[in-house]
Amino acid sequence: MLELAERPNAVIKVSGACTLSREPYPFPDIWDPLGRVFDAWGFERCLWGTDWTRAFAVVNYEQAVEPFVRTSRLSESERAMLMGGACIKAYGWSPKKG
Repeated sequence: MLELAERPNAVIKVSGACTLSREPYPFPDIWDPLGRVFDAWGFERCLWGTDWTRAFAVVNYEQAVEPFVRTSRLSESERAMLMGGACIKAYGWSPKKG
């Protein structure tokens, strides 16, 4: 998966990370593996998701979101790109303001 990052037109969905943790909430052991993904792909090509259809048996929605919202391992710009900015860029989506 890290080798695929060499393809400039590819993006990756980062989902279900909390379900792969071997530690309880807030799942501190997810960050080193995710760091390798972020380093290889760059935040502009990482699309965050909960993988809710699979994850709900292991974590609730809040537990799947909060580690990404509250971590000090991501800067505000990295968090913004991961949590929606990369999706907007990848799909050329322009959300309408209400």
